[in-house]
Amino acid sequence: MTTEKFRKLPSSILHNEDPYEMFDSLTSGVGFGYDSKSGDFKVVRVVQFPDEEGVYNLRPLRVEIWELRKERWREIESPNFRYLMITGGCEMHHEGKSYWWSNNREGNIIRTFDMSEEIFGKIPVPNNLVEEDVMLNPNISMEMLNGSIVIFYGSNARNEKTFSVWEMEKDVFSWSKLMTIGPFFGVEKPLLFVSSDELLMEADEGQVISYHVKTHDLIHKMGQVVSPWVYLGGVKGFADGSLGSHTALFHEPCVDEPDNCGMQMTKRENLFNMTMESDKSKLQVAIHAIGDKANDMILDIYESVISTNGPRDRRFRVEHAQHLAPGAPERFGKLGIIASAQPEHLLDDAESATNKLGAQRAQKESFLFRSLLTCKACLAFGSDCPVANINPLGGIKTALRRIPPTWDHAWIPSECLTLDEAIKAYTISAAYASFLDKDLGSLSPGKLADFVILSTNSWDEFAAEGSASIEATYTGGEQAYP
Repeated sequence: MTTEKFRKLPSSILHNEDPYEMFDSLTSGVGFGYDSKSGDFKVVRVVQFPDEEGVYNLRPLRVEIWELRKERWREIESPNFRYLMITGGCEMHHEGKSYWWSNNREGNIIRTFDMSEEIFGKIPVPNNLVEEDVMLNPNISMEMLNGSIVIFYGSNARNEKTFSVWEMEKDVFSWSKLMTIGPFFGVEKPLLFVSSDELLMEADEGQVISYHVKTHDLIHKMGQVVSPWVYLGGVKGFADGSLGSHTALFHEPCVDEPDNCGMQMTKRENLFNMTMESDKSKLQVAIHAIGDKANDMILDIYESVISTNGPRDRRFRVEHAQHLAPGAPERFGKLGIIASAQPEHLLDDAESATNKLGAQRAQKESFLFRSLLTCKACLAFGSDCPVANINPLGGIKTALRRIPPTWDHAWIPSECLTLDEAIKAYTISAAYASFLDKDLGSLSPGKLADFVILSTNSWDEFAAEGSASIEATYTGGEQAYP
């Protein structure tokens, strides 16, 4: 049964019996649920009234219920407790019951209200479940998982939060700690379990993010290598959007939208904190950056983290590095930052960059492959599949020629690569960018024999013709295709 529309409830029928007009009533709890007996939806409201001195927990609580079909409030018998101090936001409604995290003089408890029976209940909470007075730390929430109550109890740290997850055995007042998740950076609170493996959380900036419990377990049990085919590479962030949607972040506005410099997808502080703490945990960081301002911001963050955390083999990456301001290629080389680029995006963005940035600006800062290599930066190529074709042969051809569809000339020919440079970017440098260079990237002693046999007779022939077909594929020295 659904109503599929908002309802504005009438004013409360509960009024203070004594004329203490200087004090207002206090709503201690509001619940909502479905009464399976009457087949109706109900709202329950618990109210406290003060005494003549303004004290709210000395007089009996009063309770009113609003029923959807009858469209009216009615008062029910007061509960046998007088104190219902609920932690802000910590409430839950599930299968005809409302749950409120509360505390009384004896400690923390969960108060319940059954919509069908219209009675209150109490679920005890062990003292060791929380580490401090919840009223001083409101970072606590409740959810349901497989029919059992789950409590998230979080630290109140400013930049990072860790949550303990406790589960109550179904229909039994027995609690056990499921896991500890975090630390998280830029996370406000958990929202709900989509399944036993996936938890949705709210980010500081309002986005909903997904946390996968099995991935957490894999990292701790197996490290980076899950199987010969699956590696856990690190963490990824987003500095801006895309060129085509006018959300790439630039220092100057687009010529076709003079008031638009693009969009910063994540606050600089959050990107910095994520990078700093991930680097301390020895995790590789890769951040998406398309526009010149986004790239400069990420280079600044990387430089600061490197200076603070000290030297190590971290291999920070900028994903795309598509439009670079003057001086940026030199910083890539100086800092040892990997430019992880996708040549085939050039085919789509040549026209778009010219229209959005103007011909002169686009020529100076777009897809600067040659400039990056000249500045001793590591240039690694990939496909960005499924956004672009996964076949690397097309990307090699594009890096060599830089000729978009319908064009008869190269776009910024000074940035064209040689065949050897393009192949290296797709093999040796790509393996290095993924921390897989001990096993992949070249046909060298001790590495996996992963290679393809092409229809062309030589690389010179491929460079001249710009195409070839795959005749055979070998992985680990064994023929996989055909």
